Amino acid sequence: PVPRKRCRPSRLFALCVIMRRLLSYVAPQLPTILAGSLLLLFATLAELGVPSVAGALLDIYTNAAGDEQVGSRVDRALLRLMGLIAGMSACKHAGEYLLKSAGERAVVEVRSRLFLCQLTCSVQSLE
Repeated sequence: PVPRKRCRPSRLFALCVIMRRLLSYVAPQLPTILAGSLLLLFATLAELGVPSVAGALLDIYTNAAGDEQVGSRVDRALLRLMGLIAGMSACKHAGEYLLKSAGERAVVEVRSRLFLCQLTCSVQSLE
């Protein structure tokens, strides 16, 4: 086996410092990020439920020999499937929008702080 290069402690420390600074910029957006993540979780759970509802729909249709109530049962199963798909897509789009907007706001915060630092720094410190 090829020996792995170990990360030097100074590099690891520098990475931790950078991540801590980035997290300080993202901290005001944390509720939005959590809400977006929660909506994406709901969308994923709904996506996992689609095969079950579609399977129930197929069971109703295939086991309906001579049953007069098949039409109403199929309609209810289709309505559940459509509601599940609509809820899934709404949660997915809302979650993606919230995460994207939180990321954009964090980038704006980083850029504005960087620009302010450039305006207030002296020319000697930039050389």
